[in-house]
Amino acid sequence: EGQRLRQVDPRALLRQAELLQRAAGDNALTGGYAEVFAAWGLLAHGERPAAELALARARTLMAHSGDLEGQLMCRGLQADLFIRDGRLLEALEIARVTLAQPEDTLSVWERYRAHARRTTALERLDEHDAGFAAAAAEDFHGLEVVTELVLALGEAHDLGVDRFVGLQVVPQ
Repeated sequence: EGQRLRQVDPRALLRQAELLQRAAGDNALTGGYAEVFAAWGLLAHGERPAAELALARARTLMAHSGDLEGQLMCRGLQADLFIRDGRLLEALEIARVTLAQPEDTLSVWERYRAHARRTTALERLDEHDAGFAAAAAEDFHGLEVVTELVLALGEAHDLGVDRFVGLQVVPQ
């Protein structure tokens, strides 16, 4: 649910984060997702200092959990902050590390976001040709990504799954 809310109603992520936090107990992975969703929600409410604190907690919990995608999700949020701050080379490095991961280790969504961050950073560096080339060279087609994500959301809804903690979307 948190992944969906990131797109449709990021301000609602604070409530989702609270629900996950209560369910987490001592589970570092669930707690890490709760904190990263809280960070996005806080950003949506304009509370950047609190968001950065939540992100720091999320990074610690994700490191303890050993969940690669969760760790890369935290780094992705950090890249988003770097882009906001004009620290574009740092954002590009995070995208590079994420995109260097094997295809089957990331959800379609996280891979898509890393491509988008790379393209945004290149464009803001006035590297429009490189940004266009990066977008054109992506190893997936946008329609395929959207299709896979919609199918995954539909399956989760049909199964009564209310969050995407650890869910991998694997193209057929």
